[in-house]
Order: sequence, then structure tokens, then C-alpha cells
Amino acid sequence: MMIKMKDQKLILEKIKQKADGLGLEFNPKIFVVNFLTKRGVNIISYLCMNPRYDKFGKNAKQRANNLTKFLHSEEIKEGTKGTVVNKRSILQYESLLKDTEHMRMFEKLTKGFKFNTAGYGPLVERSGFDSVQKNEIIFHEWAHTLLSYNKLGFYDTGEDRWKYNEGLAIFVEYYLGSYHDRDVGSLKDRLEWTKKYGNKVPFDKFLKYADIFIKLAEGPATPNKRRDALFKFFKEFKAPDKAKRWPS
Repeated sequence: MMIKMKDQKLILEKIKQKADGLGLEFNPKIFVVNFLTKRGVNIISYLCMNPRYDKFGKNAKQRANNLTKFLHSEEIKEGTKGTVVNKRSILQYESLLKDTEHMRMFEKLTKGFKFNTAGYGPLVERSGFDSVQKNEIIFHEWAHTLLSYNKLGFYDTGEDRWKYNEGLAIFVEYYLGSYHDRDVGSLKDRLEWTKKYGNKVPFDKFLKYADIFIKLAEGPATPNKRRDALFKFFKEFKAPDKAKRWPS
């Protein structure tokens, strides 16, 4: 395990605080994490349909067919610090990859993967960050884990729907204090700053989506009403039914 027990305990305590404040179910057993190299995280993120790689394909078969092109692209060097993948996607690519070299690479990357009871397994880059930065990444991916466990957000995140999931996770991170006790007020301040100076880092482009959920949660006076307001948003959002159909 590449996270200290005291750090894991602190992060889980904060996640539970947020779950309680938003009326969400909390189960400590669902919070697992897998560590890979930056290249490994990016490859799995690519195959499991991270929208940032849509130029290589917008469905699983296209992504599998274009894997060689991705492996030799500049995009594989950019990537993401962490992501959450589901077991269904992993099993899907085991059947789609036909190239022997690709199959061996994929099997090596996913060997020993830990998934929670809902079938989700967060990935975090194992090097390139100090312990505080790494814990911040885990904190963010566990915010996603809490939301997916409660089936809150979009399951199918094609087109721009993934931005709402990302905005919701950022809101949850900062709601009632982040890993460093920054709160939603700091998100609002940063949002105002971006309006004046523009989006300087990738984080900035999700703030307008986070602001949607900040406003939704500000009105209701109880955790259950906050939860209902969040679910109501996704239920009424114009999107294909499959985007809202979480696996039972």
C-alpha cells in the first residue's frame, strides 16, 4: 500500500463527513486504490473511455483498434494524475484486444487490480508527486468513488456529460472543507478569478460545473434534501436514458 494508514484514516473521515452532509451512503470498504506508472494510468484511462482521448475513438472498439496510434502519440505523455475505472470496462477490453503484445501489456497492467463491491477501482500515479499531492489525488478519486457508489451523476459520460461528474466531484471535495480545509468559498473566489484572467490550469475549466452543485446544495436545510436536489438535477438533465442507467 502506497498510502499511510493515518493518511487513509484522515481522508476517509473527511469523505464520511461529506457523505453525512449530503445524505449519501458511506461504506469504508468501497474505498480502494491502485497505483500504476504515469504511462500505465494513461493507457487504462484511454481504454476505459476517458473523454480527453476522444480523437482516437468514441467507443470501445475504436479505442482498441487505435491503441497503437495512442501509444505513439504525444497525448500519452499528457494524461491524468488519477482516474476511476470500472471492472466492466476492464473485462470488455480483455475481449476486444486482438494484438498479442497489447494483450500482454494490458494483462500486466491490470494484474492484481482491486475493485470495490460496486466494481470500481481508482488508479493513481505512483511517482512524480510528494505524499501530500498523492493524498490529494486519492481524495479526489475517492470523492468520485463515493458518488458512483451512490449512483449519483452520469454513468455514460460521453460528449460533455463527464464535465458534470467532474464538477460534482470537485464540489464534494471542497464541501465542508477539502483535504487542506479549503471550502466552497475558495472555489467561488477561484471561479471569479477565472472570469477575469481565464482558465490557467485544467482545474479551472470545471469550476463553472462545480458552481452548479454549490448553488443546489446551498438552499436545502437538511442532508436528505441536499441529496434529493442533486439527484433531481441529473434526473431532469437532458441526456440519453443510458447515461443515467447505473448498473444494479
